Amino acid sequence: MSDTYDIEQILLIANDAEKTAYKIFNERISKNTWPIYFKTKFGKYLKEGIKVIFYIAGQDEKAQSFIASAKIKTIIENEIMEFDPNNKFSRVICNIKFEDINLFKQGVKIQNHLNNLSFIKTKDKRYFGLYLQGGVSRIDKQSFDYIIKHSIQNF
Repeated sequence: MSDTYDIEQILLIANDAEKTAYKIFNERISKNTWPIYFKTKFGKYLKEGIKVIFYIAGQDEKAQSFIASAKIKTIIENEIMEFDPNNKFSRVICNIKFEDINLFKQGVKIQNHLNNLSFIKTKDKRYFGLYLQGGVSRIDKQSFDYIIKHSIQNF
């Protein structure tokens, strides 16, 4: 992947598909692999060393919560065309492997913290979901640190 866009931290977002977002997250983390789809926003700018927070979208278990953090260890480019079994029509261009995976003991519910997350720039916080579309979202250091801090305080 290219490193011409200076990204230091991101959100990786699991959405409901063939399974719930939380089940998809658990499968991916247990295998330590996260697919990046063709045309994923910011996908081509991912690189080793980027810090990650995982967000569960959707409506079921752990929905609308930040639930874990990690760091990108490697990015494995696909040499053959692959499709995600949880999202049948999404072509996978690469898979991310992680290190320093930290599962939060309790998720950080986004709705309880909207006013303190500076990456959500809309004044009308009802539209926060716009900042969580596309599977990968950029997040500023201040918001990243805030989420990590509140994941620790949840113990």
